[in-house]
Amino acid sequence: MREFVTNIDEKEFDAFCESSATNRYTKVTAYGKLRAIDGYRYATAGVKEDGKLVASALILYRKEFYILSNFAYVCYGYNIDYSNLDLLHFFNQKLCDYCKNELHCFFLRVDPDYPIVEHKKNGELLEGGFDHRWMTDAFVEDGFVHLGYNYGYSGNWMSRFTYILDTTPDLKTIYKGIKNFNGHTRKNEMRCVKVEEGSRKDLPLLYEAEVDLAKKNRFIPRSVKYFERLMDVYGDNAHIYIAKADLTQAYYNVKAEYERLLAEDETKLKAQQQKERLASIASYEKELKAMEEEDYEHQGEKVLGAKLIVQIGKKVSNLNMYTFKILPNFRTAFALHSLVISECKKRGGESYDFEGVSGSLDPKDPYYGLQDFKRSFGGDFIEYAGEFDAVFNERKYKIFRYVYAHYRAYKRKFYLLWKGW
Repeated sequence: MREFVTNIDEKEFDAFCESSATNRYTKVTAYGKLRAIDGYRYATAGVKEDGKLVASALILYRKEFYILSNFAYVCYGYNIDYSNLDLLHFFNQKLCDYCKNELHCFFLRVDPDYPIVEHKKNGELLEGGFDHRWMTDAFVEDGFVHLGYNYGYSGNWMSRFTYILDTTPDLKTIYKGIKNFNGHTRKNEMRCVKVEEGSRKDLPLLYEAEVDLAKKNRFIPRSVKYFERLMDVYGDNAHIYIAKADLTQAYYNVKAEYERLLAEDETKLKAQQQKERLASIASYEKELKAMEEEDYEHQGEKVLGAKLIVQIGKKVSNLNMYTFKILPNFRTAFALHSLVISECKKRGGESYDFEGVSGSLDPKDPYYGLQDFKRSFGGDFIEYAGEFDAVFNERKYKIFRYVYAHYRAYKRKFYLLWKGW
């Protein structure tokens, strides 16, 4: 017997989410509690077959004051076997009815985090790979409007592209798949870069690093209050990590290596080794000059960045990571990712989601560098289908789309003007 159910017991709902192959941090009730800070309420819905949950959705909904109606959003879709089209059609239709008639919404948005087509690790399409575009057809058949296979961030509520690293192999194998792992590790060891797990009291460090980036990239940062709320609602599933370096010791370590190379007897080296020695001397000389200009010799320990992750079951999501500007040989982001990957494995993590890239394969794209960095960890390039809207009131939906687009743009402009950024 199949039935559509709502107001599911929280423990039952979250336990099903955690055990599901499609689970994610946005699909448990903690996410609904987190988004209350943005004015959302939440409801739970699912499908039971013979009394057992086989599908679930965490529904966020919020009233828009200028329309005096709710809209609903299922962030990153359902916990469901999407290939079971009979079940998917049933859930889509029942969920739309519920959002329209019980939650009084004028539209429902769903953006499933289900891979739509298969790619190579560099982002190119894999010839002969899987093709799940039948899922798009299924949503459209159920009355949803597909907003398109757009590239870049393009105003999407959640990123359509990401890299996900399989962390089931042993660490030695994982590290072997990370581009220049040994070289970056040696650089960080010489420069005294270390990463440690922090606590709730360290969240201001994450916020400060976020603001530093927000000024440069001109976006509105999340508040400390938001991060505190996140750690509170996710409890032991949320972890913050802090990267630090002793800049004074780093300076002396680099100086010592520079002086060692200068004193080395080059006559005992082969031609290629002599060439490499001269290149290293020039590189260290340049770095020491930069360190002296920044007065690293007297700065002592300094926070380089921070990272916040959530682990739900075997899946790890890289939610927020921000780093302060530092000289290039301090590989802060690399250090944070590397340590967290090993820590999550200890907690049974089997996948590590880098949470968003632009999807562009053009090296001239402004976000290509970030994408290329995340690719260097050896994960799989994932493309999702994008956003689907089930519209229950066309007039209100058109007003919402128009106002929302302009509101986001002007909100950002006014914020940046107010901050003087």
